[in-house]
This record gives sequence, C-alpha cells and structure tokens, in this order.
Amino acid sequence: MFGWERVHRDDGRRVSRKRLQLAADLLLFTVAPIAALIVYWTSEPVRAVLLAVSVAEVALVTVLAVQIVLYADLHRP
Repeated sequence: MFGWERVHRDDGRRVSRKRLQLAADLLLFTVAPIAALIVYWTSEPVRAVLLAVSVAEVALVTVLAVQIVLYADLHRP
C-alpha cells in the first residue's frame, strides 16, 4: 500500500533533489528575511525599539535555519 514511499526514498537522485529543496527553503525562509532586515538597518532612521525587534528576528530566523537543515533528511536510507 505504501510502496511509493519506499521507491521514492530509494531513487538515485533523491539526495540531489533534497539538496535543491534545502537550498530553496533556505533562500525563501532565511535569506530573504535577513536581506529585508539588512535593508531596514541601512535605511535612514532606525528606531531603538524596532532595532531590538529586528535583532530578535535574526535570532528566530537563525533557529529556523538550523531546524530546516536538521530536518532536510539528506542522508541515504
């Protein structure tokens, strides 16, 4: 009944697909937010409260990046 899952994991190109997916996930969910924060930090008036929030966002994005990498499942079965 669940043969597709086994065949799908045994595919010879699985690791390359997973690496590509990892790159896309990191780009979308971590690089883009950090780029937005850099744009904010380089803008003219940066308020202290929002700067503190943005630093907290960097910490959260870093945690997210670690979780994405940990769950990328790049090893072969």
